[in-house]
Amino acid sequence: MSQCLHLFIDAAMRGILDSSRTPEAERPHMTFEIRPYPDWSWSHSRRTTFQECPRKYYYQYYGSHNGWLASAEEDAQTAYRLKQLASLPIELGGAVHDAARHSIERVRNGFPEPSFEEVHDRVRADLNNAWLQSKDRAAWERQPNRSKMFHESYYGDGLSESQLTRARDQVVRCLTNLRTSTSYRQALSAPAVEVRAEEFLPPIDIDVTPIYAAPDLHYRLGDGSWTISDWKTGLNEQPDWDQMAVYALFIREKHGVESVIARVEWLSSGNSEVRTISGSGIQDAYGKIANSVQAMRGYLLDVEANQPREKAAFPLRDDTGLCPSCSFYELCRDEIDQRAGNGPF
Repeated sequence: MSQCLHLFIDAAMRGILDSSRTPEAERPHMTFEIRPYPDWSWSHSRRTTFQECPRKYYYQYYGSHNGWLASAEEDAQTAYRLKQLASLPIELGGAVHDAARHSIERVRNGFPEPSFEEVHDRVRADLNNAWLQSKDRAAWERQPNRSKMFHESYYGDGLSESQLTRARDQVVRCLTNLRTSTSYRQALSAPAVEVRAEEFLPPIDIDVTPIYAAPDLHYRLGDGSWTISDWKTGLNEQPDWDQMAVYALFIREKHGVESVIARVEWLSSGNSEVRTISGSGIQDAYGKIANSVQAMRGYLLDVEANQPREKAAFPLRDDTGLCPSCSFYELCRDEIDQRAGNGPF
C-alpha cells in the first residue's frame, strides 16, 4: 500500500514526490511530464531497501523510472513490471489492514461494527481476486500496475497448497486478534483517529524535503495523548522501532506533541509491545534520517537532478542466496550466477 504523509527535514534535500510507488503518469491531480530522473524523497521503506541491497534500490527507485512508457528501454520496462510483483505476505497484510480501516471508519460513521464473517469475507475476496489475476500473465504484462502477479506465479508454478493453507489460517488468526486488539478497540471511539484511507494525504511542511511516513493508525485519546500503531500480520516479524520513531516525528510535527505512545501488535499471536517515544528518541530518528540521506546521496552523479550513477555502481548484496526471493531477480540472475560460478560444468 502507498499512502503518504510529508515531513520535511534537511534543507539540502529536494523534491516533492516519491516515485518508488506510483509513477508520475498515475498520480492524481498532477500534470503528466516525462522527465529523465525521478523526484527525490526519503521514506523508511526506501532506507530499508537501500540497506538490504543497493542493486534492488537502484531498480526500485531509478532503473524502473519511465518504464511504463512504450518508448522506454527494455530493461526499464522489465524493471517497472517486476517492481509491481506481489507477495503473499504483503497482499495478506494489505487486505487485513484495509479491512481494519473499513471497520473503524464504518463504526465512526455511526454504523454497526461489521461481524467477523463480514470482515473475513472482505479479506478473502481481496486475496482471491489477487490469486485469480495472477493466473493471467498476459494481462499483467500489458498493464502491470492494474492487476496482481504473485512472485511465486511469475518465477514458479504459483502458490502451493501448503502456502494457501497457512495463509487461510493466518487470516483467521489475524482478524480474530485484530478485533480484540487495544489499538483497534480504542480507535473505534477515540476523539480523533486517522487511518491510511487515501493514496495521498495533505503534506506537512518543515524546511523543503519530503519525508514520507504512513502509520497504520494514529489516534488521540481523551487525555490528549497520541498513539501510533503498527499491526504485524507476519509470523516472525520483528518490531521496527526506527520506523516507529519516524512516525513519532511525524506526530510531533503535525500535532505539536513531544511524547507519543508507540504500540506494535502482532495479529498472528495477539501479543503486543508498547513504548513511549519522546525527546531524545525523536531527535535520534532525525539524525538517522539525515545519515541515511547522506548515504543515498553518495550514489548520485547530480544531487540537484537526482541523477543516479551507473547501475554497476549499485552492487549486489553480499549474500546472494536470498536473491531468488527478490522481485528483480530476473535482471540480476546472470550476474549472480557468474559470481557464484554456476554453469553447465
